[in-house]
This record gives sequence, C-alpha cells and structure tokens, in this order.
Amino acid sequence: MKNRFLVIIIFLCLLVAIGTIEYFVTPVVEAKEVVYEYGDSVSLDPMNYLDLSELSDVKQQQIINKIKIIEYNFDNLDCPSVGEYYLIIDYDGQNIEIKVEVKETEDFEFIEFKDSLEVIEGCFSKQEVIENYACDNEVLFDLEDDNVDYQTAGSYLANIVATNELGKILKKEIEIVVIKPTIELDVSKKSLEIGDSFSLDPTVTGNQDIIYTSSNSTVASVSSSGQVKALTAGSATIYVEANGITEECAITVSSTTASTNTTNNSSSSSSISATPYVSSSALELINQERVKLGITELTYSTTAKNVSFVRIKELVESFSHLRPNGQYVSSAYNELGYSIGATGECIGVGQTSASQIVARWQVSSSHWEALMNPKYQYGVVSYYQYDGKTYWIAELYAN
Repeated sequence: MKNRFLVIIIFLCLLVAIGTIEYFVTPVVEAKEVVYEYGDSVSLDPMNYLDLSELSDVKQQQIINKIKIIEYNFDNLDCPSVGEYYLIIDYDGQNIEIKVEVKETEDFEFIEFKDSLEVIEGCFSKQEVIENYACDNEVLFDLEDDNVDYQTAGSYLANIVATNELGKILKKEIEIVVIKPTIELDVSKKSLEIGDSFSLDPTVTGNQDIIYTSSNSTVASVSSSGQVKALTAGSATIYVEANGITEECAITVSSTTASTNTTNNSSSSSSISATPYVSSSALELINQERVKLGITELTYSTTAKNVSFVRIKELVESFSHLRPNGQYVSSAYNELGYSIGATGECIGVGQTSASQIVARWQVSSSHWEALMNPKYQYGVVSYYQYDGKTYWIAELYAN
C-alpha cells in the first residue's frame, strides 16, 4: 500500500515539473515577412510581426507578456514612403529585427475589355468569358454572374473582377447576352445519281456534337461525319441535329442508266434513238471547284444542253472533239441557229457516276483547264448510254 502511494506522489511531481519547465523555458519565435502598400498606416502591435502559429496557448501568452517594439526607422507611421524599413522587438532581453517593405500602389487597367459578350444558351463556361479580358498587371480574374441565367436567352448584367497581388480590386460591369444555339446547313436540297456522294458541312453555334440520320437509308445513307451517299433511285431526307435543333436536307436520287436502243447498233449517229440526260450533279461538282478558285460558276444553259445532246450521240461514231463530218464543235451551235462566242468541250466514256467523270477530267490538264477557264459563262454536262457504255460530255461557251 505504501509503495502504491509513493508511485502516485512521484507521478504528480513529474507533471508539476514538466509544466514548470514549459512555462519557464523561453519559446522560440519566428519573424514574419511584412509588406505594406503605400498609403497604409504602420501597426505598432508587435504581435503583427511574429509568427506564433506553431506555439501552444501557454507559450503564446508568455510571449505576449514579454514583447515590445523598442525601435523602428519609419519616416511616417501614418503613411510611410515607398522603401525598406526595419523595426526591433525586444523579447525577454532578446532583440528580434523585422524587415518591413512599403510598396508602391500599383494602379492597373484593362488592356483587353469587352462591354458585351455573347454566350450560347446551355453551353456556358466561366473560363471562356474570362479569357476575353486582360490587364496591364498580373491579376486574378473572377466573374460575378449570380444574376445571369445561362439556360434562358436574354441580356444580363455581370461584373468582371480583377485582383492584383496586393489585393487591389478593379471591377467593371459587363453585359452577357445569352443566345439560343443555331444550326445552318450549307445545302438544303440535293439531286444525286446512284453512286454519287457529298459531305454536309453545317455551321453550328453551341455544342459541336452533331447527329446525322437518314429517313430512308436504302436510298441515301449518311455517315457520322455527314458523308451522304446515293444508293438507289428515290427520295430521302437527311436530318442534322445539334443542341436540340434539327435541320433537313432533301435528297433526290436518280438512276444513271438512260434508255437504250440495243436493237439498232448502226454506226450512224442519226440512227441512234436513245435519249441523253443532263447531269446536274456533275455541273454542281465543277462549280464547287470553280468557286474554290474564285471563278464565277457556270450557268446552266438550254443552248449548251441541245448542243450536248447532238454531240454526245456523235461520240458513239467518232470519239473525238472533231465531229464525224470533220468540222469543229462550234459548227453544231451554228447548225442549231445559235450565235455564241468561244466554245469548249470535254468528253469521257466508261465512268458510271458524276463524281467519277469529274474526277477523271480533273486529272486531265487540258480538260480541267477548260472547265476552270473563267472566260466560259455557260455550260452543261450530259451523259448517254449506248451499247453497254456510258458517254459523257461537257459543253461550255461564252457570249
């Protein structure tokens, strides 16, 4: 019993001794780095210059009772000049020197600023808005936009806020205009022949995730990237959807096979009775290339069509730019009573679609030079099938 009592007495003595040591041992303090902005007054509270965050409450209380500022070299306590200063704190007979810097007030302005910004309904990003602003100083930007409803189209007021490293704030009011997303097709209707293809290139404001579908994929299919291909004769609608909005492109597909008279295989063009056809798709492809080069599109011409129907039958007899009678192409215009200027002609055989014949002419320098010649104002492309072969001709002319 005596031994247990003795142990308790010793333990209590140790606790008292530890507390006494903590109280009487001088704590170590760390000085802060202090920066004032010009125009601020200087504090003479020594606690503002020491970092006591790592000390216990007991030790902090010890320090408070033992510290005082004993010296400083500020030229003015209310508004010291820009420069470097010091002050000395006495802590239990120990002098602690604190370095203090007074910095110039840094005025800053926006160097990139927009009074009004448009954002797409439901597609808002705060960072995208902030990227429209810049200052002539290193700052952090924020957007005060609590009053903006980004899900509803309309005009709203917000604040763009810039804060520099010294905490100075520059705030300006801006207008945020929320607009509805849109989708616009480059083509609203298209006539194709079996085997033709083209790409839809819609202009979309808002989310760029676009969904393409076909109302009749057996007539015209469409890929996920908007590539449309004509498969069989008929009609189909290509739907282009983005951001809940749908636009339509009407597709008409016709067969490239023309009526033929296989019972009459005479070499004379006058005895060939099958009907030629106009390929509007081929002319459209040619015009697309002319536009890329800044050349005026060819205008479809009935005159050119009538001449092409004569000339394409002549190709069966003589596949040449000279007519079977040895005369030049211009004589066909004269025979039909047309008075025109310069003429041009491209011919081909064996291709089964408009895209194929245009591609073939494109790799022939003489044909492509004629098709891209800005002097020609009018033109047509026709095709004609005879004896299992498809003949193609482009007639071009100027006034």
